[in-house]
Amino acid sequence: MVSFNTITDTRQPSCWIEFDTSAASGANKVTKTLLISTANIDDKLKENHNKLFRLSSEKTVIDIFGRNTIMHEMFISYKDNDIGNATELWGMAVPNSNIAAKITYKIPDTMKENEYINFTYNGYWANVAYSLITKNIEDEFNKWMSQHGILFTVKVNSANNKPSEIVVTSTQKTAALNGKIGIFKVNEVETKLEFSGGVSSSFEISKIFKDIIKDFDFDFFVSSFVDKTILEKFSAELEKRWHAAKQLDGVLVYGTNNKATADTDKFDDLNTPYIIYSAYHKSPKGNHEISAALAAAVAVSVSIDPARPLQTVPLNGIDPPDVTNRLQNSEVVELLNRGIGVINTVGTTARIERLLTAYKKNDAGLPDESLLSPETVFTLSFIRRDFKNYFWSKYSRFKLAKNTAVVSPSQKILTPKLAKCEAISRFLHWEQLGLVQDSKDFIENLVVEIDEKNKGRLNFLLPPTLIRQLIQTAVQIQFR
Repeated sequence: MVSFNTITDTRQPSCWIEFDTSAASGANKVTKTLLISTANIDDKLKENHNKLFRLSSEKTVIDIFGRNTIMHEMFISYKDNDIGNATELWGMAVPNSNIAAKITYKIPDTMKENEYINFTYNGYWANVAYSLITKNIEDEFNKWMSQHGILFTVKVNSANNKPSEIVVTSTQKTAALNGKIGIFKVNEVETKLEFSGGVSSSFEISKIFKDIIKDFDFDFFVSSFVDKTILEKFSAELEKRWHAAKQLDGVLVYGTNNKATADTDKFDDLNTPYIIYSAYHKSPKGNHEISAALAAAVAVSVSIDPARPLQTVPLNGIDPPDVTNRLQNSEVVELLNRGIGVINTVGTTARIERLLTAYKKNDAGLPDESLLSPETVFTLSFIRRDFKNYFWSKYSRFKLAKNTAVVSPSQKILTPKLAKCEAISRFLHWEQLGLVQDSKDFIENLVVEIDEKNKGRLNFLLPPTLIRQLIQTAVQIQFR
């Protein structure tokens, strides 16, 4: 007897035909990323704060979050690396009341009237004539900032009755600009200054996940700013989302241009496989831009093949640091030993040297590297989602019987033996995708059985051996 889904017994003459997708169901999952940026608490667009928006174009970002805002810069960096628009991008702005990031430039005492002060920021530049009247310099700089939509204000301070220093302050009160570079140039003498500012105190991560993100399924999260507390809260929320009861797998990707000491101090106590923290020291780009570019590059690679190693993947649009500021090999080793990934420069291109997760110890508090490689985490996530989608789409309305039951092929009845065949079939599919290996070992150790207490539950023990990544080669040339 055929087991129909919707066709019932009736006396009406007709030919009833239904469709059953259980044997054909399956779809490619679209990779989704959420950008979280800080914003002024008194922003003109504050009605758009604390809301999720689909970011389909740069115009959409400008309309919702404003031009040259942190979110706008994150969007540009992300899209520069989202090759072929392979991912789905979302964004939300979180208001905060931080101290504004700023830089201070000391005007040379030898400066003469009508000599020019050149200022460069993020590809924009201006020439402003030096004047003994501070307001003239201020007005010219602020006029230039306004014309280019750059959210900075300029204040010129005086000493000994003449202009002595220029203070450039972000009108976006956020520490996301920390580390970005502003360059002053006077009489061919160039001075590079790093923006520095306050620390976020209103990034209520738990509230953001509970009230806004909820059960939306995001594969990657990017935050414009993190500190130790924010990292810990992200870790706690991501642990909940990865739980078997939710299966909302997602990782936080963060890239920084800070000094090594700042990275290691912030990162040492963190222990989670769901945060990827990487350093590209002294890049002129801000942390929020590096983070967005890194997330996009990783998301595209993972959407193609979750097990393929991420080293050498380029970060488009991320400017390299000066040669004198690049990491030495000993510094690279130190960061990697602490679980911090490294971005390096090849020629003039930023490329991933190696990424690591923040996983260091198991539940017993013992050193454990089983989830240190993000490729392992991405592969396991793919396998879990794929098996659930395949198996539950096909068998969600089946009855369950013992292996000894006499089952008609036309009946929707599942036995442990049939389920075991399905698991092996799916493993062979993963093997063809280059995600797993050792099928003989998998078949020998695979367990499928009806639960002893709950006779309506089928238990699986899936023992795949994952494909690993080629990270190093070791060669000895024994010459004659």
